Amino acid sequence: MLDKGDSVGLVACSDGFPNDNHEVIDEVENSLYDMGYKAVIGNIYCTKENRTLSSRDRADVFNEMVRNPEIKVVFDISGGDSANEILDYVDYDMLEENGKPVFGYSDLTTLLNAIYCKTGICTYLYQIRNIITGYGERQKADLEMVLSGESDDLYDIDYEFVRGEEMKGVLIGGNIRCFLKLAGTSYMPSFRHKVLFLESNSGRENRIRSYFTQLKQMGVFNEVNGVLLGTFTELAQEGITTAAEILTDVCDDKELAIAVTDEVGHGADSKAVVIGREIELEK
Repeated sequence: MLDKGDSVGLVACSDGFPNDNHEVIDEVENSLYDMGYKAVIGNIYCTKENRTLSSRDRADVFNEMVRNPEIKVVFDISGGDSANEILDYVDYDMLEENGKPVFGYSDLTTLLNAIYCKTGICTYLYQIRNIITGYGERQKADLEMVLSGESDDLYDIDYEFVRGEEMKGVLIGGNIRCFLKLAGTSYMPSFRHKVLFLESNSGRENRIRSYFTQLKQMGVFNEVNGVLLGTFTELAQEGITTAAEILTDVCDDKELAIAVTDEVGHGADSKAVVIGREIELEK
């Protein structure tokens, strides 16, 4: 995908960064430079009143990164609540034309799935800030191998089945709270014969149960070929039950295959999944 010296774009399609917090961005920029890439930083900071930029302004920044032929990959560095605001202003035709890779996580679940839904191109559920954490050296090594096209180790995850023995299909999903923002919109991908990946940072038992129930009431579990569950951080901290136990209780379709992995989610050690790419899991 990339050669040394290529440029990558940094954007914030969700909540903006505080004006007095440049340290994180500087660290990411320096780490990318150490990997051999030039970071082009979009307007990712809040206004003088410390408010996130308007939805159209954020979309304009994103579209410009996609439009710029010098930028080979776009990394969203944000998270929060605001990413779905830009969906109406994204230039999907331009994305489909050049197929530029877009990386993001958490609230960017909305944008990543919308891009796949509207264009059919793959997007990547991964937070670039992982390269400046305590797991940074491993993250940088795995990311560099992916960007250079040498290895897909960043997407190679361990998993185990809690129901069923296999699942195969194009993967969609991401953060469950943010994914459900797409319900009832034209940006929600078809569930038919898909593998649905779900993870969460916030949410104790009752909230996670309500999310799974909404998916059930939407008929999702009748359409997908299986569900892959990542980490559910707050639920795990509560220590009462697991996402898999909740899902098997909510979903009374005993034929639905369910697998779990502790390698993808909000943790700094998280690997990545590719939205729009076929995945095959076997027990």
